Amino acid sequence: AYARAPFPPRRGEQRPRRGRLRRRGRVLRVQRALLQRQRRVERERHEDRAVVEAEQLNHPSSSMSSSLKRDPEESLADRRKRLKAHAEAHFNSTRAAWADLPPDALRLVVKRAADLAKSSVPVVPTVASVCRAWRDAVLNHPSDLWRRADFSGDFNPWEFVIARYCREGHWRELEHLDLRDCPRLTDKALYALSARNGNVGAPALTSLFVSDVSGESSMSCRFRAGRGNTWNPKGMTVDELVPFLERKQETLEAIEIDRLTCASNFKRETLFRVAFGSRRLTAIAVRDSGRILPNISLSLPPSGAPFLAKLDLSNSGGGKGSVVLPWVDLMRKCPAMRELRLNGFGGAAGWEPKPRVDLANDPWTNASRDTADGAADGDITAPREGLPGFEHLEVLELGAARVTTSAGYGVGQSGLGGIPLLFRLTHASKKLRELDVTGARERLNPDDISSVVARFADQRRFSADDLAGTLFCEKGESPLRVLRCSKTGWAGARGGEEGEAFQRLFFLEGNGLGGEKRARFPDLRVLELGSQGAHAPLFGDEALVIVVAAYHASLERLAIAGSAVTDAGVAFLLSRCAFVNELDASFCRGLSREFRRAAAEGDIRAARRLAAAAADENHAAVLESLSARVLS
Repeated sequence: AYARAPFPPRRGEQRPRRGRLRRRGRVLRVQRALLQRQRRVERERHEDRAVVEAEQLNHPSSSMSSSLKRDPEESLADRRKRLKAHAEAHFNSTRAAWADLPPDALRLVVKRAADLAKSSVPVVPTVASVCRAWRDAVLNHPSDLWRRADFSGDFNPWEFVIARYCREGHWRELEHLDLRDCPRLTDKALYALSARNGNVGAPALTSLFVSDVSGESSMSCRFRAGRGNTWNPKGMTVDELVPFLERKQETLEAIEIDRLTCASNFKRETLFRVAFGSRRLTAIAVRDSGRILPNISLSLPPSGAPFLAKLDLSNSGGGKGSVVLPWVDLMRKCPAMRELRLNGFGGAAGWEPKPRVDLANDPWTNASRDTADGAADGDITAPREGLPGFEHLEVLELGAARVTTSAGYGVGQSGLGGIPLLFRLTHASKKLRELDVTGARERLNPDDISSVVARFADQRRFSADDLAGTLFCEKGESPLRVLRCSKTGWAGARGGEEGEAFQRLFFLEGNGLGGEKRARFPDLRVLELGSQGAHAPLFGDEALVIVVAAYHASLERLAIAGSAVTDAGVAFLLSRCAFVNELDASFCRGLSREFRRAAAEGDIRAARRLAAAAADENHAAVLESLSARVLS
């Protein structure tokens, strides 16, 4: 007993005796036997339950009922085994044999699931891990199942995973690849996507999304945690991305980069020059990049980018120095532009238009002079002759950057100088459906829309027919569906003359049937007047009545964060606007806490009930009379 002890007893401690050890071992054996008996009883009880269920499943009139009859001479153990085998056979005969599904049918199901998920990840790898039959069916024709691959979630693959898919030909027909937020990937992933040195790669790739692209040379990236001169680059670099874009000029149509941390101005110019010079590239996005080119028009080729349809520079620039927006060059060199996203462009300092409005190099200024000279000589210049514009523009985002201060969130400087510049950008856009002018502050006033139209009409440059279908249409034919104008003069008014001007922003005088008022944007679905860091303190119940009267039939989402509305006003809104399914009423101190909680959770039904219960009947009657007066 002393030899078996893990350590010798201490001084004064009694050594274990042999008899005591024997009794302890006997007790352990008895406990083990009792535990085994209990487990055996539970197993037999479970088997008996399975036997009873098998007897209940089979009808006495069935052909198998004779085999289930009890033989008096049969022992209980033999009967249990026989009925258990019958239950297993019945289960195997009735279950769906998914493993025996034809490979073609299985591939169709997997392809449909990947299309619904808009990504083959993790659908295809999960199906291949179910069983051997499914894995063989997936691996026989893998290229049919890979059309879109999105690794931007919680996957974070290694570069050898990308290399294996490319080497084995799985991505032979891959069209879209999203590798954002994958810090393990390096330049080797871009090298694997290229079809060279016997590698299949992704020859049909049309769109690529990456992030955290640095300008650090691969030879300068040393292995910081090891010894020697072994280099290990961290993330993707511009040195490999530029040759990749050059090799993919015939197929690549979209490239999006998040967080371009390139300190070299020469490398940034090279990247933009190769991107703008691509033959088929229709979408370019460089977001959340502190440093960007001061003037992106310098990277445009002399012939321009006639196929470029999307340019996204959101939250880029402003790291060092100021940036300019060459709006005239973009109009002339990018005539197919559909999406121009410049929210946060230039950082907190904003951007400067080039050329500035009403200067000598402004085409509208020169056109006005030519018109005046022609009018003096009796020869009027044709309307809009020689004036550039975005004829196919659908999305225009010119919002200011969101900044963080000691007092909380705020809005930086806006590069939008006012309605004249907005008129120049959208005068030819008859398909504009989304507009964001957040942070323009006092530069946008409700009466400026009519004034700028009257100004150019007096100069005989534009007529009502020329502006039909645009943002400045006076006939109510604008196709605008989304309007974000927080922290501007469009976000509310106190009353009096300001309230009348706010009403003229959303209504057109005498353009409806019988001379009634008509909404300026009849198809408006999303209206953002207040958001985080850009509250709307001037937006109250009276302004809310105007919005409801104009867009009660189309409004679906309304954001009035930090406004001065009350429960009666919100109850009036939810009772008139039946299609509203999202309401941002955060930081609205005039509303009850329960209503704000229900609106934040997206429970519109509960919000309607709470607003109606907390509303004041007298105030609600006042809002009803105000609505009738607005529409009259």
